[in-house]
Amino acid sequence: MQELNNILSISIPTYNRADILEDNLNLIIDECRPYNIGIYIFDDSTNNETELLISRLNKKYSYIFYTRNEPRLGHDKNCIKCLSIPNQQYIWYLGDSMIISKQSIIKILNVIKTDTPDFICFKEKNRNINTESKIYNDSKDIFTDLAWHLTMTGATIYKKGSLNIQNFEVDKFINFPQLAIIFCNFENKKTKLYWIADSLIYGNLKKKSYWNNVVFKVFFDDLKKTFSNLPQMFSEDLVDDIVKKHSVKSRLFSYHGFVRMRIDNALNYNSFVDYKKNIKKYTNLNIFLIKILVVFPRSIIRLLYRVLRLIIPEKKQIL
Repeated sequence: MQELNNILSISIPTYNRADILEDNLNLIIDECRPYNIGIYIFDDSTNNETELLISRLNKKYSYIFYTRNEPRLGHDKNCIKCLSIPNQQYIWYLGDSMIISKQSIIKILNVIKTDTPDFICFKEKNRNINTESKIYNDSKDIFTDLAWHLTMTGATIYKKGSLNIQNFEVDKFINFPQLAIIFCNFENKKTKLYWIADSLIYGNLKKKSYWNNVVFKVFFDDLKKTFSNLPQMFSEDLVDDIVKKHSVKSRLFSYHGFVRMRIDNALNYNSFVDYKKNIKKYTNLNIFLIKILVVFPRSIIRLLYRVLRLIIPEKKQIL
């Protein structure tokens, strides 16, 4: 058996998603096998389904390494663990609902060989980003162009030797440590981020995010707090612009997104009252239409949505 690749590893945090993880790993393994890429699983689950899954998959691919977090770490601290444990030069921090596209590994290895950047970032299949491939050295340019997108767990590869996460204040960046680490790394030293314009990841349509029921808190309150706590101290106007850019460009807060939120009861009278100002501030939607959606019975919306999906199958994941 050939030796484990010492250049690149994939590090995946997971929580009670054994079925989705199995779908994804079966595809990821096919991409990793030719290069002997190590896949590290850090499991926060409340059951042993993921552990049993990895035991089965190890028979198919021996370079999967499993760690059970006891006690559970939670999303943010598990992120730090994912970036601390693997010993490879570069760590691809990949969400457990994300799949890597074909030929992604070789593209990443070529960038590492030719440029050795501190971070490598790239598109997701369903996100429309027009920025051409380039090298960034300025944190404000990264913030303006890419910060809205780099909230996504899986869109960044980290050079382990460049990271200083021992003193990283994770509580200042709730739900978005993966993004904050990039900007903290740009503080007081020369750092290089390589942006690849290709789509190297895509989401599993079975996914239901851990933040579904608190989507407004996460992507209005927590995201703004994260941006505001970055060491670069970007202006409030710029922070607000990038929060809105995420809302619009990710399509999370589209009309379709709000219909899904209403079905899941994340959008209801109380959440609408609490976040009405933010909905007006950070989206391009008609607040009157959202108000109608709030008072419309969920059962009818759910039925209409199911009928619509029979006519037009859902092909894209809102991420």
